[in-house]
Amino acid sequence: MTQNLLWISENAAALNHLRMEKGLDTFQVARMANLSSHHVHELESLEPPTERSHFYSEEIKAQIGHRLLALLQK
Repeated sequence: MTQNLLWISENAAALNHLRMEKGLDTFQVARMANLSSHHVHELESLEPPTERSHFYSEEIKAQIGHRLLALLQK
C-alpha cells in the first residue's frame, strides 16, 4: 500500500483547514463532490477508523479524500 492509498490524520487536518479557510460547511463541500456530509465528517475526523465506515474500503476513502483535497486547493 502506498502513501497515496492511505488517509492519515494530517490529511484530515488539511481537509478541515482548507474547508474552514474557504468558509464552507461540510454540507457545501459534500455537495461540491457528490458526497454525503457523513463522508466529509469521516474524512475530517482525527479519530482512528472504526468498523462502521461510510466508505466501502480504506482505499476508496483515501482516493476520495485526496480528490477532495485537490478540489479545495483550486
